[in-house]
Amino acid sequence: MPLTSPYNFVPINTRVFCPSWGNLVSMDIPFEDGEDGYIEVTFKNVSPLFTRNGARLDGDKEVESSYVVDKEGHKHYFIPGTTIKGVLRSTLEIMAFGKITEKEHFTNRWFGFRDVAQKTAESRTYVQKARKGVPGWLCKKSGSYFFTPCVGTLEKISTWKLQKLYSSYRPDKSIWKTNCSVLSPKGMPAYPEYSDESGKKYRIVCSGKMQSKKHEMLFPFRTSDHTIFLSEDTINAFYTVYENTPGFGQFKNAVEKGEEIPVFYLNDSMPVIGLSKMFRIPCRKSLKDMVRHDQQLETKQLDLCEVLFGTVHGVAGKEAFKGRIQVGHAFASQSVSSERLIKVKGVLGQPKASYFPLYVKQDKNPYKTYDTGTSISGRKLYRIHKGASTTQLPQDNQNDNMANHFYALPPGITFVLRINVHNLKKVEIGALLSALNLNATKDAYHNIGMAKSFGYGKIQIEDIKLYQLSCTVNEYEQAFEKQMDAFVSKQIKSGLRWCETEQMTQLINILREHEDAVVRLMPLGNYKTEGTYGYYKEKRNFRGAEIERLTEPGGKS
Repeated sequence: MPLTSPYNFVPINTRVFCPSWGNLVSMDIPFEDGEDGYIEVTFKNVSPLFTRNGARLDGDKEVESSYVVDKEGHKHYFIPGTTIKGVLRSTLEIMAFGKITEKEHFTNRWFGFRDVAQKTAESRTYVQKARKGVPGWLCKKSGSYFFTPCVGTLEKISTWKLQKLYSSYRPDKSIWKTNCSVLSPKGMPAYPEYSDESGKKYRIVCSGKMQSKKHEMLFPFRTSDHTIFLSEDTINAFYTVYENTPGFGQFKNAVEKGEEIPVFYLNDSMPVIGLSKMFRIPCRKSLKDMVRHDQQLETKQLDLCEVLFGTVHGVAGKEAFKGRIQVGHAFASQSVSSERLIKVKGVLGQPKASYFPLYVKQDKNPYKTYDTGTSISGRKLYRIHKGASTTQLPQDNQNDNMANHFYALPPGITFVLRINVHNLKKVEIGALLSALNLNATKDAYHNIGMAKSFGYGKIQIEDIKLYQLSCTVNEYEQAFEKQMDAFVSKQIKSGLRWCETEQMTQLINILREHEDAVVRLMPLGNYKTEGTYGYYKEKRNFRGAEIERLTEPGGKS
């Protein structure tokens, strides 16, 4: 059974298109060839659609798609302009070979690795490293982070003995709550003193819930007079690797307030810290390392999307400035009765970037990881389901607290959207139109709103009308294509036209229809169950092109 996924990736462009006129953009001083006008777009949702209602009541679990209520109490459904603007911008960032900027497009983070099985060379290397971890205390002083090592040998205390010492001890809780259960005079772990039979002094440090746990840790009471400065990368790696650990938020808050917390320190290629003896060691490469392998240029020039839509970052000698494109709400042309709404319930969670079989660029067996790979797969996009079909959301064993509840609009509703443009050059109008109709590709679709991975939110552009603008849609798009052809010829030198580049072919292929079986969201599962995320992560190999590339450039999947 091949690995399946509701999403795929467009490879990162190594070169960035920065318009020569970018630093001349102004809301007040018009270009000689700048135009003002508006674009009216008519489109229809092919599949059920839901966008978050900002007017929902607190505590209201079952919500409808965005709407306003008129004086007579009638609901008028719409798609928020910010939602459409986000789709247009992310699409144009691919088409116009835009930048990938930290904090705007991704947050730098590390992914951790822990494997004590010692069945593979990678696992044995991990165990050898982890055993070298030094116990000590992490604290923050004057805005910097420091590690103070303990002097002595880490020892153990049995859980039954600890239970006799502290009747409140709870070994089956999170690591934070277990430490609090030993002694917590201020609602914080106290890490109380303990002396063994010889009189040696220790501090009791607990781990969290684990199967068949028989011991807790004893940190040597004495600490070194010398502290070790920890870099920002070391702390960021610690925070991101452990962010999903139950109770870790309390540890992080304690550090930020100036409290000491017990950790293990390893002086590796990049010094690392962890919460337990066999702690999670960050992979060699962070997300930023992988992105910058492909797009190394962190240019201060504006790319085309920043020129059109504005930016909150100061670049090219400019402070933050607003865009010259204003996207309005797209209102439904007809009323929709409550009987026609589609009730949906399920869990919307999905694998994160830590799932390396998909998120790390693969080339051959075995799978590349954040240790062994060099690049991420690219910009993530959700693939289009066939027709109006949707796939069922996971029910998570009917756990109502985990589920999302919403009422989606039925397929076939017509929406009308108005986009105002101010002081735009011909090329810029062409770029916007190309993003709208996906370079005039008739069998490609956008998807918007919630539950895109399950087929919801598929929309098709039906008509585009220009008002107070001097050229036709085709003429504007040709101007943009000519500009991008010149950029590709000069900067990439692949011999391909812009529309033939891997970025464009992959974009269009992802946004074409796919059979339901191909876009199925696999269950998490375990390494023993084929067809689950756990299985492919454990096996670390794939069956050729079926998994290496989910949709191939140059053709439909």
